[in-house]
Amino acid sequence: MIRQIFGIFNILLMVIIFLIISAKLLHASDISVSPSSNLIQKFETLYIKIDLTYPFTNPYDPEDIRVDAIITTPNGERITLPCFYKSGPSKNSEWEARFTTMQTGLHSYHIQVNNNQNTSNSQTYQVKVKESIKDGFLRLNPHSKYSFIYDSGKRFRGIGLNLGWEFEPKWGSVSK
Repeated sequence: MIRQIFGIFNILLMVIIFLIISAKLLHASDISVSPSSNLIQKFETLYIKIDLTYPFTNPYDPEDIRVDAIITTPNGERITLPCFYKSGPSKNSEWEARFTTMQTGLHSYHIQVNNNQNTSNSQTYQVKVKESIKDGFLRLNPHSKYSFIYDSGKRFRGIGLNLGWEFEPKWGSVSK
């Protein structure tokens, strides 16, 4: 009887140790975050380098490993930005996020790693965004479907050659 109780106790102890170890496999110290800057201008890109020590089989399979930057904008909007795999083997990989904001003010972000059934978050970082003289993104003009306009309101004038072919010397002269 005592041997059975001792055997059950050992099994429970091993299960508890396994759960503790598996829960510790993913924690914030395994996420190293290096932002390109803590102060950027509106419409400037923030590059976030992420070094991970998490195991994975296929970095391109989000069911295996998924790395996201969770960004909170000054107006409270929460953006989930998928990060992309750059290089490195399992347990020593480099990922990156690139974010261009259209708002000034203080943005906060953290990196979230989902590895199979475990989720881990990095510490929270902040980036201050100041006003810029940049024109912003190019968009379709809302008043004319035949022209484009920047976020600043400046019109875009696309100029280019409209040639349907390239001149080749073997063809001879263009005009005869």
